[in-house]
Amino acid sequence: MRHLFIVGIFVCLPCIYAEELFSSVAKLQAKFQQLRNDETRLHLKRLITRQENILENIKRHAATLEELSGGEIRDPTFSVNHPINAFRFIRNHSVVFNTTVTEMLQEIRLYEKGRVKIHEMLNNVTKLDVSELKGTVRGIVLIQQIYNLSVTDMANGYFNKLKAEPLTAAECKDIMVWSLLDGYHDSAEAWYQMSLKKIEKENDLTITKRQLLLDAASASALIKDFKLVVKWYSKLVELDPRNRYHKYRLRNLRKRAYAQVDRLAKNNTIESTEEKKMFMDACQGKVPRLLGTIPKHLYCEFFTNGDHPYLMIQPARRELISQDPLMEKFHDIISKKTILNLRKKYVDKIERSRVVENHQVAPERISMNICSFAHPKRTSQTILIPAESEHAIRKIQTFIEAVTSLQKSSYESFLLSNYGVGGQFYCHHDYYKSDNTMDNRIAAFMLYMSDVESGGGTAFPEIQEVIFPEMGTGLLWYHLKPNLTVNPNSKHCGCPIVVGNKWKGIIQIRHFNNEFSKPCPLEKDAITWT
Repeated sequence: MRHLFIVGIFVCLPCIYAEELFSSVAKLQAKFQQLRNDETRLHLKRLITRQENILENIKRHAATLEELSGGEIRDPTFSVNHPINAFRFIRNHSVVFNTTVTEMLQEIRLYEKGRVKIHEMLNNVTKLDVSELKGTVRGIVLIQQIYNLSVTDMANGYFNKLKAEPLTAAECKDIMVWSLLDGYHDSAEAWYQMSLKKIEKENDLTITKRQLLLDAASASALIKDFKLVVKWYSKLVELDPRNRYHKYRLRNLRKRAYAQVDRLAKNNTIESTEEKKMFMDACQGKVPRLLGTIPKHLYCEFFTNGDHPYLMIQPARRELISQDPLMEKFHDIISKKTILNLRKKYVDKIERSRVVENHQVAPERISMNICSFAHPKRTSQTILIPAESEHAIRKIQTFIEAVTSLQKSSYESFLLSNYGVGGQFYCHHDYYKSDNTMDNRIAAFMLYMSDVESGGGTAFPEIQEVIFPEMGTGLLWYHLKPNLTVNPNSKHCGCPIVVGNKWKGIIQIRHFNNEFSKPCPLEKDAITWT
């Protein structure tokens, strides 16, 4: 019956709604701190101990009632003709009986009140929805695939040499089940083998082989892959050849599998092998450079942009990353205190990030969540913050205007983002595919608002560059060429975070109002912005 119960859990999951946590490590940390500070469990333990004591008292009173005149009543020679016997019988069944029953009823009432209290406390205990597990497992599988990590190392707690407690066989089984439900069949097989290894070779008792196979069969049945169900039930029959029910199920499943059209559950995170390969190569730094994209003279300098007043007292620390597209990194542009204040102020206001199909919708419509939708390719939470509401953002805008000469009036709102478990953003361009080139996005300025222990880089696959987060560092790049045609080299990806909590903010800059600060060049094929 265990496998039927598990199926019931999975079927009910879509009906449950809860605040999403897996797409924001910051919110997950806040929930963890809330759980750490929650004393409900301590009070619950004390209350349960009290209930156990009350129950013992009830049992003691019940034993007293059973003993009242028990021996005398069962003794055939006992007679109430004797005055002492009459006194004892009457006393036991009047005073002692009434006292015992009264005390017993009082204990029962206390026990019932405690039961109601326990029920109320259990409803108020800090807990997470089971649906969070799906997003978390998806992040773990994505990390393993993109960075080509060993499942053995991950099961032993090693993520790029960063250590955590090893997973149990039951935990490996859960990753296998959710991988199956999400269409990651290769990963599911790897985690099945790891769970089996822990059971057989490490004497892990958190789950049995039978339970492991039943859960795998239940998950496969939910995605209607009966050939896979046959595989698991075949192993069950091998494990227990005398089990007639499993043999009966296997015969029926083979008939259904024979009639099934070959198909696998489509993975909705990775749409194509080419797209996946580009993402993997970009994050691993394996994309070959295109000829002509390697700058001859990369440099670092103190930059004043022609003695701009804002930069005269404190010049910008500029580092040239690329010339096509023009990409520059600016160091120490904002204090750590200011960043932490911004993060603290908006951590409770961020919501699941959304994407727009083909970037054909104006930014102001995106801010209202019109024509946009949540997508597994972008696992983060964001909020748009207008510059008018934050002095810190206005200072960032002033810095950008000083180093780029791009007018503030062309800046979109500051988009604050926090990434989740395995948080990532698949390869994309930020410009809009529309006919109105004068109103297109010309550039972006990204502010890294945290350090990340491992992973989480911004990869540019066409020029083989990966920029890793450094708190207080800004990254500027141009989406368009100087003639306002799109620059395919500006394609970029947010690589999955292996370990850490990634915060960033980005300001997209439009071409409108920058006709004079960034005029079109005389050379038609110019690639360098002035």
